Amino acid sequence: MLVKLGNQSTIVSNSTYANAPVLATFWRIVREKETWTFPMTLSVNQVGNNTRIIFELWSYDVPASGFEYTGLWDQIWLNVIA
Repeated sequence: MLVKLGNQSTIVSNSTYANAPVLATFWRIVREKETWTFPMTLSVNQVGNNTRIIFELWSYDVPASGFEYTGLWDQIWLNVIA
């Protein structure tokens, strides 16, 4: 999973990953029908309205030997004040 910092103009969809700075990366091998729950602490040091933390799910493609965007994502909208 990649956690990114975006804003209202950051484009993210089921076919396009967000072109935004990565705040954190979390990875784990999860088997079919298995879940993974874990605590997460993030810091946002950039003041602004309509800031959003974007969570993108990526998977490892063995034949291509690399990670690919799954099209699964979620977000939390924030107004960050000083």
